[in-house]
Amino acid sequence: MKGFTLVETLIYLAIVGMVMGSLISFGLSLSQAREKTFAQQEVQANMRFVLDIMGRAIRESDGVDEENSIFESDAGRIQLFSAEASKNPIVLLLDTAENTVFIQEGMLVPVRLTSDEVNITRLIFENRTVEGSSKETIGIEIEMGYGNDLLNTRREARTSVNIRR
Repeated sequence: MKGFTLVETLIYLAIVGMVMGSLISFGLSLSQAREKTFAQQEVQANMRFVLDIMGRAIRESDGVDEENSIFESDAGRIQLFSAEASKNPIVLLLDTAENTVFIQEGMLVPVRLTSDEVNITRLIFENRTVEGSSKETIGIEIEMGYGNDLLNTRREARTSVNIRR
């Protein structure tokens, strides 16, 4: 008599089922790891870009309009003076409705500095100018994450920028 017994068939199906379950689990783990890596890279790239643009705007400005700036607040805003009349004033701000940072130069339309996938939850500007110093120093603290942050990609950064007048 040729063929397989019921017991042999059940053992075969159990082994195949375990192997398939392991492969599916491994594939899902790879997919999640890839998603998390992409999200972390997106957050890092946005963080570098935003800090670079803000740093350049502050460094190249002629000073800070303290009266129209919001310091030491989660929804920070800084207004800068520019030597170029068409760029005056330069405004950097966190839009809490969209959780993104915008830059506006003069009367131009504000430009979004982050991708749609990234949410900024905190942007704090701090005037760190030492009394009696001729150089104005601005501290920047920013926190951002990817989308609804189920992948735990939240990152924060702090830096200081001197105005080069």
